[in-house]
Amino acid sequence: MKKKIYYTFIFAKNHSSDLKKITFEQKYIYSFLALLGGGVLLLVFFFTNYLGLHVDQWRLSQLQKENKKLEQKFTHVHSQLRDLEKRVSQISDFSKKLQLITHSSPEQINKQKGFGKIHTNSAVTVLSASLPPRQNWRSLATLSKDSKDSHDPKPENLELRIENLKNKSEWVKQNAWTLYTTLMEQKEILNNTPSIMPVKGWVSSSFGYRNETIYSDHEPHFHQGVDIASQEGQPVMASADGKVVFTGYDENGYGNLVVVDHGYGLKTYYAHLSEVKTNTGKIVKRGETIASVGSTGRSTGPHLHYEIRIFNEAVNPDNYMLDQSSFFIY
Repeated sequence: MKKKIYYTFIFAKNHSSDLKKITFEQKYIYSFLALLGGGVLLLVFFFTNYLGLHVDQWRLSQLQKENKKLEQKFTHVHSQLRDLEKRVSQISDFSKKLQLITHSSPEQINKQKGFGKIHTNSAVTVLSASLPPRQNWRSLATLSKDSKDSHDPKPENLELRIENLKNKSEWVKQNAWTLYTTLMEQKEILNNTPSIMPVKGWVSSSFGYRNETIYSDHEPHFHQGVDIASQEGQPVMASADGKVVFTGYDENGYGNLVVVDHGYGLKTYYAHLSEVKTNTGKIVKRGETIASVGSTGRSTGPHLHYEIRIFNEAVNPDNYMLDQSSFFIY
């Protein structure tokens, strides 16, 4: 039979000779140690789980805070993007309206070739100028259709909305530049188009065929301009912006003559002058004094002979003289 093993524990109090003994059988000691170890392990297990739970809760709290910040940021970005889309749309609509007002849509500009037609049936000449063609134009309707499906405030649609906004912005940029170029061209054309009566007076002889008393044959001759009767020395003004290309005496009957080139094939002639007050090569503005009324050359009295030529072909100046009160007060 296996011999039992016992362990004795002796306890002594301080400053006392009394001793206490406690004896345990070995198997109970081992059982106690086993229970103690299991309890320690169980405590460690529960402690680590408790600690892990708190760590998870802390992480969850941080993620919730970050998620809230991201939601707020996303809401802010979505709001800004929506406002930006609205602004781009408004600018696009404004640009489209300007196109309609100025008759300068990209399609019309791309169709223009060369100088274009010159219409002389109204007081102001309409000159069509060509511009470099613009390629790959996307219509406003197409861009608007593309953006309708991307207004859902979801993160996955932001990229699509941003891409559509980029395309729309590029359209607006190109369109605005073409429109600006067109308007500047039209402004230059209007500035360079004769539109005022170049001298104070009245038309004594109109454009077209007439019986010339100064010619010996007394046959009808074609009058290439208009004669404006005025006082000797009355200021003669440039009827539009341009460059003086001739000043001097003309032997063919014009007498003292000034010729101004307005570009686009258009020139104005001011003849029978008593005095020239400009120089060849000078840039003049509409309303600027360039000469004085006289009676030099083939003339029967003080007046201004005024011609307008387009590509050296005479046209009726009456179509280019607006109500002078709209420009100057005499």
